[in-house]
Amino acid sequence: MHRVNGTETDFSFPWAIRGILKPQAQEFSDACRVSVDQELKAAKRRFFATYADTTGLVPCELSGGRLEALASDLRPMLCMASGARRNLRRLS
Repeated sequence: MHRVNGTETDFSFPWAIRGILKPQAQEFSDACRVSVDQELKAAKRRFFATYADTTGLVPCELSGGRLEALASDLRPMLCMASGARRNLRRLS
């Protein structure tokens, strides 16, 4: 979304419903996330290219389930256990 003053922001309907501006800390967090988004996506692609089985799935170190790239989370510190985080860091 483009603001009247020319700056851009992501539109979040929960914030819009509240009718208040995001706190500066949230704006900063969002900006940080946007700044590394492409690098995270590239690291995720490399991770799946390196560790996926022949069906394109990787094991989740937390649940033991099988994950596909499109259904996996891009927040590695929240969704991956230490081994996968180490592998992701090594690839980036």
